[in-house]
Amino acid sequence: FDDAIQILAFIVDNAKASKYHEVAFRLRGGAYLDSRRWRQAIEDHTKVIELNPRNSISFNERALAYRALNEDEKSYEDFARAIELHPRSTTYLTNRAVNLITQGQYDKALNDIYAALALDQDDVNALHLLSKIDYELGDYEQALKTLNRLIDIHKDRRSLFMDRA
Repeated sequence: FDDAIQILAFIVDNAKASKYHEVAFRLRGGAYLDSRRWRQAIEDHTKVIELNPRNSISFNERALAYRALNEDEKSYEDFARAIELHPRSTTYLTNRAVNLITQGQYDKALNDIYAALALDQDDVNALHLLSKIDYELGDYEQALKTLNRLIDIHKDRRSLFMDRA
């Protein structure tokens, strides 16, 4: 990631048009996120949002960085804004559901999960989260049923077999 970050830093420093700044900041912010440099990711995605307040990707990625830093309120707000900008994103919905689950807000998390499943009934992340909530709430039979369905749909996901065990 360091090489990518250096190249993107050069582009940011030398770009003449703000569109290139937006793209370079977003890409570098993503590289910071992937390399677990949460504060730098937040800074770059904040710059993207200043340049383009409708960039749902940067709201989502900044929310992920905030979540990694346990800044739940900021993370929730950014996920909410990403969803507002792109309401048909199962990724944004399931990302926010993870936040809600970690805070024990299962009812709200289920709302996001069901919204994601309404968009894609086979969404692997939504089904996986649904099985985890059922398990946490003690409905082991339903959790196992959901996992079996998930395994039938996504046979290539070994981690699902581990969850079922």
